[in-house]
Amino acid sequence: MIRPSTFYDMLIQNGTDFFAGVPDSLLKNFCAYITDNAPAEKHIISANEGSAAALAAGYHFATGKIPLIYMQNSGEGNMINPLLSLVDPDVYSVPMLIVIGWRGEPGVHDEPQHVKQGKVTCALLDAMQVPYEVLGTDEADLPSVLEKAYAYIRKNSAPITWPTPPMASNTFGSEMNIRLGPAAMPSVPMKVYTAGMIMAAARKATSVSKNSIWLMELIRFASFL
Repeated sequence: MIRPSTFYDMLIQNGTDFFAGVPDSLLKNFCAYITDNAPAEKHIISANEGSAAALAAGYHFATGKIPLIYMQNSGEGNMINPLLSLVDPDVYSVPMLIVIGWRGEPGVHDEPQHVKQGKVTCALLDAMQVPYEVLGTDEADLPSVLEKAYAYIRKNSAPITWPTPPMASNTFGSEMNIRLGPAAMPSVPMKVYTAGMIMAAARKATSVSKNSIWLMELIRFASFL
């Protein structure tokens, strides 16, 4: 079992202090820990996975730091456009960590709606040329896993993913004094901060078609801040 506090602290030590994503049942303890411990302006529960990628990219453009996205594999499709049109090394080369709750892993019983997505989870990552390592449950392995991931990210300025399968649903164990609930409403400073990150991403993307779904989402979201 990996304690969420241990994983979170190691991320912070490596300079990852911004988190965005869509909560997932397999990652619930980690999501809960972030909700309770990350500053409100450094944790955004996004409308979808593509928005999370765009926000993470904006944070990197503004700070130079490596953000983390969390999601269920059912949201992989929402990530395709921003990963290939914004994050990819052939475009703006945005480094980020992506933790994926892997529902429907082949050979493991799961609900029917997860079966196909589970079969193609890693194939989709391969097709997008996004490297991945399946995250296990042994906390003793975590330092080497993170060391390897950050070495790749810093060398290639590119994303890397950690699928977490149902067999490892206890990857992130529960801890006292954590909860899973809605994020607090943003304060005015957070709105300004988030808008800055969004517009930084938009400015970086001026050469990309404004018909791109992720860019339209950035502009639409910014208009509500």
